[in-house]
Amino acid sequence: MRKQTLIFMLVLAALLVLPIAAHAQAIDPVAVVSGFLTDIDDPSKSITYLADDVHIQIFPPPGIGGTWDGKAGAQAYAQFSKDQDTKVQMLGNWLVTHDALVVVSSAAGALEMGKVNGDQVTGTVKVDVVDFRKLGVSPVEHTIQAVVQNGKIKSFTWIMPQKEQTRLGAAIAAVQQKTLPTAGASDPLNSLWLIGLGGLVLLGAGLALRRKRV
Repeated sequence: MRKQTLIFMLVLAALLVLPIAAHAQAIDPVAVVSGFLTDIDDPSKSITYLADDVHIQIFPPPGIGGTWDGKAGAQAYAQFSKDQDTKVQMLGNWLVTHDALVVVSSAAGALEMGKVNGDQVTGTVKVDVVDFRKLGVSPVEHTIQAVVQNGKIKSFTWIMPQKEQTRLGAAIAAVQQKTLPTAGASDPLNSLWLIGLGGLVLLGAGLALRRKRV
């Protein structure tokens, strides 16, 4: 009798655990990131992919800001993406690693690395937004680095490669040269991206100085 009871309890436990394990295995971190990017211009949908304590950042930052944290930050970022009419195209194969080093800070114009538990998803995208269109450079290539925990995005970082920073900087300089005598500081595109360009110039100078010291 005891043996039959034990077998029954083991079978019952297996029936309870298997669906949970199957659900965990069914959560594809790349699919989570893909869903977020697909719905990125719809705040009501995009925030459903984000954890309550999510950290989002753009490097280099687009003018002032570039970092969003927590629920309030997620809402603000979702609205920012909608205002920019953001469209994202995923390119090539995406890499998934576990508990790897990820970008956790971009303070002072430098990328800092840290270890975050979860599935790290890394890949390349092309980003099409209003400001890039106005500058005539859209789409702009970025590297995406995201961490997915329990089916939610814990951190999400956009990194613009140096070649695209150079291309964007040249476009901003051309717009500045063309419009500065007449537009002045009243042009919101100019004021926003000129700040960003200043950050790119300072970043380049800092990297050059670092290389000389090494």
